[in-house]
Amino acid sequence: MNIEKIESSNDAGRILLVEDSEDQRDAMLSLLVARSYRADGAATVADALRLLHAHTYDAVVSDYNLPDGSVDSLAAHVSSAELIVITGSLLVVDGGLPFPVFTKPLNIPRFFDCLRKTLSRA
Repeated sequence: MNIEKIESSNDAGRILLVEDSEDQRDAMLSLLVARSYRADGAATVADALRLLHAHTYDAVVSDYNLPDGSVDSLAAHVSSAELIVITGSLLVVDGGLPFPVFTKPLNIPRFFDCLRKTLSRA
């Protein structure tokens, strides 16, 4: 089980980040905290589901493809949070998904603008 928790002193919202690449997960968690989000990290669908059952999140930011499934496995469990997908696959972007999708490498300003707008609508 690979779960991380990082907290900020301010509260822009609570985010669950699901990313199997440890380096990318650590970098994104640091960026989230630097922008005053409380952030938990998970490396797999199973880890994410444990966190979703234990905590309430304002948003879930997830890689599309994970070692034990895809974001589709999480979507049914993300009822009270907004979902944003990050992927390296252009096929996913063209798939008409019902949530925002960002490709890697991530455009950081555009991503955080989307996150802020998404949370303000929630």
